[in-house]
Amino acid sequence: MGVPEAEIGEHEELNKSLWRTNAEITLKNSIFEFFYQLYHTKNIDELSILSQKVKETFIAIIWCLQIMSLLWIPNLPISNWSKNMTMWEIIGYLRLDNICSEFEIITEFFFLTIIMAFIIFLCITAMTLLYYNSHNIPKFILTIFKSVFDIWAIAFLIPSITLFSAFLKYNLLSQDISAYESNNDQDEFKLSSISQLIIIFIMILIFPLIIVNQEFSGLIRHSISSRVLKAKAHSKIDVHIAIFTYFSPILYVCTGKDYMVYFQLFMMIISLILIWEIANFSPYFSFYYGLLKILELFAIALISFGFILGHLMDNSLVIIFIAVILGPFSALFVIQFTLNLQSKFNVDIPENLLEIYSKYELEKSLRHSLCSNDFEHKDQIINIFETFFNDTGFDRDKLQLVWVANYCLFTLKDESLAKIKLSRTKYISKWNLEADFQIYCTNKVIQGSVTSENEQYIIYLQQFHLIKNKDLKLCVNLLKFWDELTSSRPDLNRLKKRLALINKNIVFIAEKYSQLSTKFCNSREALSLYTSFMRDVLFDNEKSRFLENKLRFLSISIGNSGLNPFSFFDDTNSILIVSAEKESFGRILFTNAQAKNIMKLTSLNFDRGNIMNFIHSYYWRQLKEFAIRYSHFCSNSEINLKEGFFLNLPSEFLIGCIGKVSVTAIGNFIVFVLVFKQSPKNYQIALLSENGEILCHTKDFAERAGKKPDNLVGCNIKHLFPNIEQYSINNDFAKSESSLYYSIAYFQNLKIYYALLISDYNEIQTSKNEDIKYTLDIKGKKDIKSHSSLNLLEWFDKEFKKESQIELSYNSEMHLNSQNFNKIPGKFEMNYIENFEEEKSEVLRNNRFTKLVLSSSKKINMLHFAFILSVNVI
Repeated sequence: MGVPEAEIGEHEELNKSLWRTNAEITLKNSIFEFFYQLYHTKNIDELSILSQKVKETFIAIIWCLQIMSLLWIPNLPISNWSKNMTMWEIIGYLRLDNICSEFEIITEFFFLTIIMAFIIFLCITAMTLLYYNSHNIPKFILTIFKSVFDIWAIAFLIPSITLFSAFLKYNLLSQDISAYESNNDQDEFKLSSISQLIIIFIMILIFPLIIVNQEFSGLIRHSISSRVLKAKAHSKIDVHIAIFTYFSPILYVCTGKDYMVYFQLFMMIISLILIWEIANFSPYFSFYYGLLKILELFAIALISFGFILGHLMDNSLVIIFIAVILGPFSALFVIQFTLNLQSKFNVDIPENLLEIYSKYELEKSLRHSLCSNDFEHKDQIINIFETFFNDTGFDRDKLQLVWVANYCLFTLKDESLAKIKLSRTKYISKWNLEADFQIYCTNKVIQGSVTSENEQYIIYLQQFHLIKNKDLKLCVNLLKFWDELTSSRPDLNRLKKRLALINKNIVFIAEKYSQLSTKFCNSREALSLYTSFMRDVLFDNEKSRFLENKLRFLSISIGNSGLNPFSFFDDTNSILIVSAEKESFGRILFTNAQAKNIMKLTSLNFDRGNIMNFIHSYYWRQLKEFAIRYSHFCSNSEINLKEGFFLNLPSEFLIGCIGKVSVTAIGNFIVFVLVFKQSPKNYQIALLSENGEILCHTKDFAERAGKKPDNLVGCNIKHLFPNIEQYSINNDFAKSESSLYYSIAYFQNLKIYYALLISDYNEIQTSKNEDIKYTLDIKGKKDIKSHSSLNLLEWFDKEFKKESQIELSYNSEMHLNSQNFNKIPGKFEMNYIENFEEEKSEVLRNNRFTKLVLSSSKKINMLHFAFILSVNVI
C-alpha cells in the first residue's frame, strides 16, 4: 500500500526545513568561530594596563578629531573664517580624503578604498567558509588580517564613507561637493553606473560589519575588569557610537554649505545623548575607558556648540575661544562627573532590589561583587540572578545568563554551573546577537578547559557512543557486503562501492578509537572495544596483543586503587544520569552495567525508568520540588555523599550506598550525574513516616532487630519498640552488641524520620564518639545514651541549610528505561547517550560481524580474503 502523496510532500517539506535550519545554525556558528578566533583566543594579558591606556587614548584622539573635522567646510559662511581656519585645516588633515584632495589624487584614493573594502570582505567570507567546512586557519593569517582590519577601521573608515557619499551625491544628484571645494576639478567624481552600484553595495556591507565588529570584539567578563581596559558589561553604547560614526559623514556630505548649522546642531544633540547613555547604562568596568569615551563625545558636542554660536554671532573667534579656553576647564567638570558615576559601583550588593527594573540595573547593582571576584556572596549573587530570571514581569535577557555563567566559570571555576546557567537560554526566544556570540565564546572556553571528571565523562560518553554507532553501522555494511559476495550473481560495481565505504569507515573508526583510548586512558570500556576492533576487524594480532596487555595493566592499576574511589572511569562504580528538567524530572537517561547489577535491573523491568516511581509518596513531592530548585539556585555543582545514602527498588529492600552527585547540563538539558558503590558499612536502616510507620528498610533490619517477619514495611516502629520516643525499650534483641538510633533529619521544610541499627562493634564505638541525637544501646541492658546528632546524616544538618545538597542523596530510588531517552520533551540533542542492548553489544564486542553470519571455517577464510583484498585494493 503506497504512501499518500500529501504525506510524501509533508515529509519533503519537513526535510527541507530541517536542512535549512541546520545550514543556518552551521553558518552562524562559522561566523562566530571566525570572530572568536580573531578576537578571543589571544592572551588577555598580552599588553599591560599602561600600554592599553596609551593605545586606546591614541585611537580615541584619532576618532574624535576625524569626527570633529566634519563640523566645518572650506568655505564656511562666517566672518574672518579664512583668517582663523588654520587650526581646523590641520585637524582636517587627519582624514586621508582631505590629504588626497589637497594633492589632487582623490580618484586614486577612491579606488584604494574600494580595493581595501573588497579585500576585507573577501577575506571574511573566505575564512568563514573555511570554518563552515571545518578547516582551521593559521594564527599568523588571522593576526595579519586583524592588523589590516584595525588600520582600516581607524584610518580609512570615516574617510571612505565620506568619499563614497561625495561620489554618490555628485553622480546621483548632480550637485557640487562642498566637502572638497578646494579640489578644482569636480569632474573627477564622475562614475559609471556600475561603479555607483559597487559603491552602494560596499556601503551597505560596511554598516553591518562595523555593528558586528563592535558586538563581537568586546570582552563581556567581569573577572578581567582589572586587567583588560575594554572589558564591559555589554556593547549597547558602542553599537550606538558605531552607528553615529557611520551616518555622520553621510549627513555631512548631504547637508552642504546651506544647512551646515543644522548638521552641527545634530552632532551636538547626538553627542549629548550618547554621553547620557554612557552615564545611565555605565557599560564600561574601567573608569579610565569610560572617561575617555565621555571626553571624546563631550569634545564633539562642545565644538559643535562653538560652531553654532560662531554662526549665530558671525564671528569665527568665538569658536577658537570655546575650543582653546573653555574646553580644558569644561574637561575638569567632566572628569569629576565621571568620578561621581564610578563611585556608585564601589558598594556591595544593595539590600533593596525592588528598584531594579531592567537587566542593566541588575548588572550595575551586582557589578562590584562580580568584578571583585567575590566568593563570599556567591550564594546571594546566583540567587539574585535566578530570582530575576524567573520573574516573568522582568525584562529578562540572554545577557543575564552570560554574566552569571561567566561568574561561575571564571570566578567560581565551576564549568558545570556555567553550563547550567547557559542551558536556560531555551526559555528566551528574544533575539540577541551579542549574547548569542558571548554564549558561544563561553562554551568554547568550557570545551577547552574541562577539569571536573563528571564533565570529562560526559564528553567521553558523547564521543564513545558516536564511535560505537559507527562501529555498529560498519558491522551492518560488512553483512551487506557478505550477502552480496555470497549471492548467486554478485554485482562487481556494488561490491566496489561497499568496499570503498567499508574501508573509509574502518580508517575513521580505528583513528577515533585510538584517539579516544589515548584521551581517556582510564576507560577500560573504550580500550576493550578498541582491542576487539583491531583483533576481529583489522586482524592485527600484534596491535591487539599490545592493547590486551595495556588493558590488563589498567585493570590491575584500577584494582590497586589507581583511581579515586568515585572515579567515573572505574567500571566497578555505578553511574546514573538523571533528568533534572521540570517537564521530565527523574527520567533516567543513562546507566552503566554496574548500576544495573546493584539495582537488580533487567531488560524486563526497564518500563519504569523514572526515579520518582521509586520514591515513597510520603516524600517524593517535597524532594522533587527541592531538587528542581537546587538545580537552578545551587552555587556548588558537586555534592559528596561519602557518609551514605540509600536506593530503594519496588518490592525490594533499601540498599546502602556511598558516592557523590553532581548537577550539570548537556546542551540545554539539566541533569544529575551520580557515581556510587555499595556501602561497606555494616548497618541497617528504616525510613519512617511522622507517626512511626516503616516505609522501607534494609534487608537485614528485621533480623538484626530480632523481629519477624523479614519485611516490616507497614509496621509501626512505636509498636515494635514501645516507648521509643521516651528513650526506653522493653524488648531484648536477638542479636547482642547492637545499637538502635532513632532520629529526625531536617532539610528545608521536610522532616525525614529514620531508625538506624548498628551491630558492628567498631561502628558502635565510632557512633558513640559522635554526637547522636537519640541512642538506644541494645546489649540485654536498658540503659539510655542521649546525644545530639548523627554522624551518618551530618551532611544533612550542615549542607541542606545552605541549600547546597540534593534530597535524592538520602532516599534515591532509581530505575532505567532504555526507551525513555527518546521520549524526553524539548530539543534534547544527546542521541549518543543511549543504553545499548546488552546482547547485541556483547556479540559485537566479542566476535563482531563474523559470529553473526559465518558458520563455517570456509566462509571465514573467504571473508577474510575478501576483506584483506578490499583494504589492499582500495
